[in-house]
Amino acid sequence: MNKIIEVDKVTKCYGTFKALSNISFSVWEGEILCFLGPNGAGKSTLIINIYTKLQVSNHVEAIKKALENGLIT
Repeated sequence: MNKIIEVDKVTKCYGTFKALSNISFSVWEGEILCFLGPNGAGKSTLIINIYTKLQVSNHVEAIKKALENGLIT
């Protein structure tokens, strides 16, 4: 299987508020990934940041299509 997404030590801050801190994981072709957590835990922030990074890469159209079929709330 091929690795289709790799997130390595992602941190995202809004001012002094740290929404994400040192997040790392990989997604392999054929895997299903689920983000679980309470409100304000950073789930949407992480997904939006991954999607934003994918928008600048031409070689990941299939991944973008798969993400577009998911639900971001």
